[in-house]
Amino acid sequence: MANNAQAEEEFTAKLQACMDAKGWDLTLDSSGGIIEMFTDETEMMRATKDSQACTKDITGIDPLSIGTSVTEASARENYQFETDVYNCLVAQGVKMSREMPSEEEYVDTALSGETSSAPWWPYGDQTVLSMSLDEQNKLRQECPERWVFAQ
Repeated sequence: MANNAQAEEEFTAKLQACMDAKGWDLTLDSSGGIIEMFTDETEMMRATKDSQACTKDITGIDPLSIGTSVTEASARENYQFETDVYNCLVAQGVKMSREMPSEEEYVDTALSGETSSAPWWPYGDQTVLSMSLDEQNKLRQECPERWVFAQ
């Protein structure tokens, strides 16, 4: 998790520098998202395209392709990470409302592409979702989520 946080921080700094170089005065998050609200859809789309281009230049990953090529190995790796997050949340005193699925259930769901039911995700647990944003952010400091561009 520590390596994940460091890489995320480095990426965010590089992304911010890239967007600044393109003339944007915006704040970005570690997934390439733009924090500020836009009132002009054209400006929003232009900023989003620039952010996606910067992300691809920095990571070599097209943000539009994320999640489209799940393999059994990547699903198992994700499960292990999510299990660590789940156990961390429990260690922080969170009484989760949903049990972890088995690794096989998680992998089967990930490979099926099934979208009719919500996938298992510790931060998507009803107990966590019912907490204030400040409480959730404190938990994320102790139990960071998997970063979308983790290699």
